[in-house]
Formats: sequence, C-alpha cells, structure tokens
Amino acid sequence: MITGVLECRGLIGDFITFLERLLQALPEQPVAEHLRCVGVPQTAPLDGFLHQALGIDALHGVVHPGTQQSAHFVAGERVDQHPQVVLTHAGSRGVVNQHPVIGMRLAGAYAWHSLAEHGAHLALGSDFPVEAVNPMLGIYAAVTRQDLEGWPEGGWLPEERMTRKEALLGFTIDAARAGFMEDAVGTLEPGKYADFIVLDRDIMSVPPQDIPGTVVLQTRVGGKKVYER
Repeated sequence: MITGVLECRGLIGDFITFLERLLQALPEQPVAEHLRCVGVPQTAPLDGFLHQALGIDALHGVVHPGTQQSAHFVAGERVDQHPQVVLTHAGSRGVVNQHPVIGMRLAGAYAWHSLAEHGAHLALGSDFPVEAVNPMLGIYAAVTRQDLEGWPEGGWLPEERMTRKEALLGFTIDAARAGFMEDAVGTLEPGKYADFIVLDRDIMSVPPQDIPGTVVLQTRVGGKKVYER
C-alpha cells in the first residue's frame, strides 16, 4: 500500500511528480493509493492523475475526506473509490462550530450519504487514538450526525446522515474491500473467516440514542470464541 501525505495545496505538483517516479518502479500488482487530504479542497488534480496513470488494478482511497466537495473525489463513473471516513468528527463541537468560519467549503463537509449515493464504498473507522475506538459511537454518529448529548438538534447537515445499513456495510464489507480482503472477511459466508460479534441489542432497530450503549456479549475470530462477557 502506498500512503501519500498531502498537507498543502502548494505541494500538489511536487507530489504528482513523486508519485509518477514511484509508480514506474512498482511491479505490476494490485496497488491501493490512500491520499490523506485533510481540509484540502483541490484533490481533483491528484485524483485525475491517479485515474489516468494507473493501468493496473487499483483502488483509490481518500483518507479524512472532510471539507472537500464530494464531486472532487467521487464522479458518477468512479465507483471504485474507498473514502476512509471518521464518523464521530461530524458530531464534534470543534468541527461543527467552524461552519460560519469556513462557509462554502463546508457545503460538502463529511458528505457521507452523497458519497454512498455516488457508489463509493466508505471504509469507516474511529481515528483512534484521537477518537474512541468503539465502532458503536461511529454508527451512532453516522445515523444522527450528533454528539452523545444529542447536539446539534436534528443533526449537523442532516441530509448527509447515513442509513444504518450504509454504516454497517462501512464497518464490514466495504472496509474489507479497501484492504483487498473482501474474499476473506467482511461478510459471513462459506469460504470466509467466521469473524463476528454477538450484541446485547439489535442496532438496526433500537432508537439511535441507544446505539452507543451497546454491549458486546461474545467475540469469535475464525469461528473460535475469544471473548465472552
């Protein structure tokens, strides 16, 4: 996996030159480029380069797609991208309170539902240790876009709330796809590892405010019980 860290728009040209040389030296094998683009609105030049330059089986991932317009990293024909999303940021007062300051750049902020509607497979995570590792907090944030106190009322940019199914897919099969592991994990079916947990409630039907308190009763890895409450 190639990881590129892009912190400034002024580095885009140099970064593309670096990638060109790096890709020329790689053997022909599946490669996943994950570009960390926090707060960078112009990822389109990089995305266009990667799409054209890679004549190999590649998955394209944008890490922390925060303030970019969703159109910059998802187009109708580009359904192979795997944005890596930190869900609890959208319920953070520190992020939400930037809305009046950043203005139009937040029109596509944390645009999870729009990304999913465009066909992107969101690989969801926690950004641990910056945020709590508990995925239930992420699922709660995905479907409410609120913090644990229910703020802001109605959710921040509520049109971008994910469905529970979208959130569940993001923590399972879509995350597996981002790591080329969809043939081994991500769903429970013959031929895959039997990795799963047993919960004390149905997170697909309980009220959203009950999701964060979900308790894991049992954990199985490869079918073997490794934890029981």
